[in-house]
Amino acid sequence: MLTVVIFIYLNLSKIFCGLMKRLRKFLATLCWIIAFSSVILQALYARPKISLLDVTLIFIVGCFAGFVIRDFRSLIECFLAMILGSVGFILFCLNLPSIVGGLLSSQLLQYSSIVRVFQGMFPLPLIASLMGAMLGKILKEMFLSLS
Repeated sequence: MLTVVIFIYLNLSKIFCGLMKRLRKFLATLCWIIAFSSVILQALYARPKISLLDVTLIFIVGCFAGFVIRDFRSLIECFLAMILGSVGFILFCLNLPSIVGGLLSSQLLQYSSIVRVFQGMFPLPLIASLMGAMLGKILKEMFLSLS
């Protein structure tokens, strides 16, 4: 009976560990999407161009994401998911007035929001986010090797 309980406990702990690993990756990606999108949206609403401060904030957010995500493969997967999620979230936020208000020129607003998103996100903010994530990953490996 005790061996059955131990066997069940070990299997449940493996399942729970795998679930926590996936949940950690999902939450890290979700936080990365929200932080990246909020910096880009704030910059697009305040100014027509992305400033150096915005790129620095994006770099720091990427460092935190790279520090949290476990391995390099997951980092690249989360980065690609972050790009898709951020583009979708930013487009939704920029098109929200046309969706809710029913503006007459909604197609023009949608076109201009798509242009603003791609001008604002590519290439410098995405490169800064990827480089920050890689730096965070390198720093994590350095700190783990010291202890």
